Amino acid sequence: MNRRECVAGFAGAALFTFDGAAQQPVLAARIGVLGSGSERSPLSMNQMTFLRNGLHAGGLIEGKDFVFDARWANGEYHRFPALAAELIASLANIIVVSTIAAAEAGRDLSRTVPIVMTGLNDP
Repeated sequence: MNRRECVAGFAGAALFTFDGAAQQPVLAARIGVLGSGSERSPLSMNQMTFLRNGLHAGGLIEGKDFVFDARWANGEYHRFPALAAELIASLANIIVVSTIAAAEAGRDLSRTVPIVMTGLNDP
Protein backbone atom coordinates (compact mmCIF):
# COMPACT_ATOMS: atom_id res chain seq x y z
CA MET A 1 0.00 0.00 0.00
CA ASN A 2 1.43 3.35 -0.96
CA ARG A 3 1.17 6.61 0.96
CA ARG A 4 -1.75 7.99 -1.08
CA GLU A 5 -3.83 4.84 -0.61
CA CYS A 6 -3.06 4.93 3.10
CA VAL A 7 -4.18 8.57 3.45
CA ALA A 8 -7.33 7.91 1.44
CA GLY A 9 -8.02 4.85 3.61
CA PHE A 10 -7.71 6.90 6.78
CA ALA A 11 -10.01 9.54 5.29
CA GLY A 12 -12.56 6.87 4.42
CA ALA A 13 -12.36 5.29 7.87
CA ALA A 14 -12.82 8.66 9.57
CA LEU A 15 -16.00 9.26 7.59
CA PHE A 16 -18.07 6.38 8.82
CA THR A 17 -19.38 5.26 12.16
CA PHE A 18 -21.30 2.07 12.50
CA ASP A 19 -24.47 1.67 14.52
CA GLY A 20 -25.84 -1.84 14.23
CA ALA A 21 -29.07 -0.94 16.02
CA ALA A 22 -30.11 1.82 13.64
CA GLN A 23 -31.12 0.63 10.19
CA GLN A 24 -31.59 4.04 8.62
CA PRO A 25 -30.29 4.80 5.16
CA VAL A 26 -26.76 6.17 5.25
CA LEU A 27 -26.23 9.47 3.48
CA ALA A 28 -23.12 10.00 1.40
CA ALA A 29 -20.30 11.39 3.50
CA ARG A 30 -19.36 14.96 2.60
CA ILE A 31 -15.59 15.31 2.14
CA GLY A 32 -14.52 18.92 2.29
CA VAL A 33 -11.34 19.74 0.41
CA LEU A 34 -9.59 22.98 1.30
CA GLY A 35 -6.97 23.58 -1.37
CA SER A 36 -4.41 26.32 -1.83
CA GLY A 37 -4.37 26.35 -5.63
CA SER A 38 -7.05 26.76 -8.25
CA GLU A 39 -9.60 24.16 -9.21
CA ARG A 40 -8.10 23.66 -12.67
CA SER A 41 -4.41 23.63 -11.75
CA PRO A 42 -2.62 20.33 -12.48
CA LEU A 43 -1.63 19.98 -8.82
CA SER A 44 -5.22 20.44 -7.61
CA MET A 45 -6.58 18.05 -10.22
CA ASN A 46 -3.95 15.47 -9.22
CA GLN A 47 -4.87 15.86 -5.56
CA MET A 48 -8.54 15.22 -6.34
CA THR A 49 -7.65 12.26 -8.56
CA PHE A 50 -5.50 10.68 -5.83
CA LEU A 51 -8.23 11.14 -3.23
CA ARG A 52 -10.91 9.77 -5.54
CA ASN A 53 -8.79 6.77 -6.60
CA GLY A 54 -7.82 5.96 -3.02
CA LEU A 55 -11.43 6.00 -1.86
CA HIS A 56 -12.46 3.89 -4.86
CA ALA A 57 -9.66 1.43 -4.03
CA GLY A 58 -11.21 1.14 -0.58
CA GLY A 59 -14.50 0.11 -2.17
CA LEU A 60 -16.28 3.46 -1.80
CA ILE A 61 -18.44 4.85 -4.59
CA GLU A 62 -18.57 8.56 -5.33
CA GLY A 63 -22.12 9.87 -5.17
CA LYS A 64 -23.26 6.92 -3.08
CA ASP A 65 -20.73 6.66 -0.25
CA PHE A 66 -19.08 10.07 -0.52
CA VAL A 67 -19.25 13.42 -2.28
CA PHE A 68 -16.56 16.06 -2.58
CA ASP A 69 -17.15 19.67 -1.59
CA ALA A 70 -14.01 21.59 -2.58
CA ARG A 71 -12.97 25.15 -1.92
CA TRP A 72 -9.91 26.64 -3.60
CA ALA A 73 -7.93 29.64 -2.31
CA ASN A 74 -6.26 30.39 -5.66
CA GLY A 75 -2.99 31.09 -3.85
CA GLU A 76 -4.63 33.61 -1.52
CA TYR A 77 -3.97 32.07 1.88
CA HIS A 78 -5.83 34.84 3.71
CA ARG A 79 -9.02 33.27 2.26
CA PHE A 80 -8.59 29.99 4.19
CA PRO A 81 -10.65 31.01 7.27
CA ALA A 82 -13.65 32.04 5.15
CA LEU A 83 -13.37 28.95 2.94
CA ALA A 84 -13.05 26.67 5.98
CA ALA A 85 -16.14 28.33 7.48
CA GLU A 86 -18.05 27.54 4.26
CA LEU A 87 -17.04 23.87 4.47
CA ILE A 88 -18.04 23.63 8.11
CA ALA A 89 -21.36 25.36 7.37
CA SER A 90 -21.96 22.85 4.55
CA LEU A 91 -21.70 20.09 7.19
CA ALA A 92 -18.55 18.50 5.84
CA ASN A 93 -17.85 15.26 7.71
CA ILE A 94 -14.13 15.67 7.23
CA ILE A 95 -11.81 18.29 5.74
CA VAL A 96 -8.79 17.32 3.65
CA VAL A 97 -5.99 19.91 3.48
CA SER A 98 -2.53 20.08 1.94
CA THR A 99 -1.09 23.15 3.66
CA ILE A 100 -0.48 24.07 7.28
CA ALA A 101 -2.41 27.35 6.83
CA ALA A 102 -5.49 25.42 5.66
CA ALA A 103 -5.18 22.96 8.56
CA GLU A 104 -4.95 25.83 11.05
CA ALA A 105 -7.97 27.58 9.53
CA GLY A 106 -10.06 24.42 9.91
CA ARG A 107 -8.79 23.75 13.42
CA ASP A 108 -9.50 27.30 14.53
CA LEU A 109 -13.14 27.04 13.46
CA SER A 110 -14.04 23.56 14.64
CA ARG A 111 -12.65 21.04 17.08
CA THR A 112 -15.16 18.37 16.01
CA VAL A 113 -14.61 18.09 12.25
CA PRO A 114 -11.62 15.80 11.58
CA ILE A 115 -8.88 17.32 9.45
CA VAL A 116 -6.81 15.00 7.27
CA MET A 117 -3.48 16.49 6.22
CA THR A 118 -1.88 15.32 2.99
CA GLY A 119 1.56 16.21 1.76
CA LEU A 120 2.59 18.24 4.82
CA ASN A 121 6.23 17.92 5.79
CA ASP A 122 5.73 19.23 9.34
CA PRO A 123 2.14 18.77 10.61
